[in-house]
Amino acid sequence: MNQRPKYKRWSIEEIKSTVVVVAFGYECISDIYINSKSKLEFLCDKNHEFKMKWGNFYSTGQRCPLCLDRKNGRRSKWTIKKIRSTTEIIATNYKCISNKYKDISTKLDFICDKYHKFRTCWDSFHTKSSRCPICYIKRIKEDTSVWTSYKGGVSRKGLPLYDTYAPQIDWCEEVKRDPEYPRFLNVRCTESSCRKWFMPTTNEIYHRIGSFDNKRKGESRFYCSKKCKQTCSIYNQKLYPKGFKTRNGRDSEVQAELRDMVLKRDGYICLKCGSEEKLECHHIESLNCNPLMSADVDNCMTVCESCHDEIHKEEGCRYVDLRKDNLC
Repeated sequence: MNQRPKYKRWSIEEIKSTVVVVAFGYECISDIYINSKSKLEFLCDKNHEFKMKWGNFYSTGQRCPLCLDRKNGRRSKWTIKKIRSTTEIIATNYKCISNKYKDISTKLDFICDKYHKFRTCWDSFHTKSSRCPICYIKRIKEDTSVWTSYKGGVSRKGLPLYDTYAPQIDWCEEVKRDPEYPRFLNVRCTESSCRKWFMPTTNEIYHRIGSFDNKRKGESRFYCSKKCKQTCSIYNQKLYPKGFKTRNGRDSEVQAELRDMVLKRDGYICLKCGSEEKLECHHIESLNCNPLMSADVDNCMTVCESCHDEIHKEEGCRYVDLRKDNLC
């Protein structure tokens, strides 16, 4: 089904043709449509005549009140068999491939003529015309008339235009034009093992720009998927990257990669007592004294847990002495 412009005024001819599609067996028998507040006359598949506002019929899915189950005050329940047959009637290019239907909140599996699989509720499927989200977004990208349309266009669909957003983030993010749709923006995934180019939503860009001015908590970096977000070493890390270990409530360890390099260099033994158990990595110059050397292997040494405690008991190397407010 073709996408209907959201702000186009309905005509009685268009309403009559739409009723046949969205409600199989129903018919609009009115000849005049004034506005959204006026009621139209409809005829159901049981030849019951009733009046209803077009918005209630089309948007909310209300139907013939006389066909309601008088015992429980509800319409007859949809079955998976009825849903499959109705799908073939109202959307000839779609097919329902689910085997069970419980209630209105049940999400069903559908497949379009392009073999895109997606899940949605039955109420959303038979009352809306967007249907397959992949085909819908592609149609929006290709339709140049919506790029500058009033009260809508790509901003309503969450598609970022390159000329609008690239100048705002290109100083800190890698950006480029989408190879298939050059008017749209692509950015790189922050995850170091991925670095995939993808198209973010406008909300993601708003959040990233807001983090520059401290209007939002966190950095709101770009990730192409939830998996990349969770595996990224800097996601949701306020002070230290993932893998940074703490002991006894204090920051006594370093990055896992740096620790492994230092222990391997020193032969996995404590340089003070020769112990091979409970080894830790100790900074010769503290992080606050020389932060530029914090990841330097030459600024670290291997010690055991007890020797590490003894080192930090010496005056000048105590944890209280190494605090930022106590340093010159």
